[in-house]
Formats: sequence, C-alpha cells, structure tokens
Amino acid sequence: MKPGPPQSPRVGEANSEPLTWRDWRPVLIAALIALLVGGGLIAAFGGVSPYDRHDVLADLTSTVYWLVPAQSARAPLSRH
Repeated sequence: MKPGPPQSPRVGEANSEPLTWRDWRPVLIAALIALLVGGGLIAAFGGVSPYDRHDVLADLTSTVYWLVPAQSARAPLSRH
C-alpha cells in the first residue's frame, strides 16, 4: 500500500517532533533585527541635546501613530 501525503496536526494537538534550530531561525532573525533597531534608536537619541529630547520624542511618537494605521490599511492576507 502506498503512503498518502503527510497529515498536518489538528488545532490543539501537540507535535511529537522536537523543534530544531531551523524552526527557531525566523525568531532569532526577528530578535536580532529588533535589537539592532532598538540600539540604533538609543544611539541616535543619545546624540540629541537634553533640551531637544522632548521634541524628538514627540516627533517619534507621532511617526509611530502614523505608521500603525498605514500598516493596518493594507489588504488582509488570504488564508487557504
């Protein structure tokens, strides 16, 4: 008898195979990018005069508030 295609686990069922480093690679890459961006922001913010930090922080906050709606306005991903 010929084996069929592999079955994916149902929602809520545990996967019996242990995770490998290849499974964690996307998480590690995202963590590295977050560390680089965070370190860059800290380094850039450290070069700002103490008198201008309030204005820089306000501008950064308004940029984040602008980016969030722009990102959520994208078309949702189709799920198959």
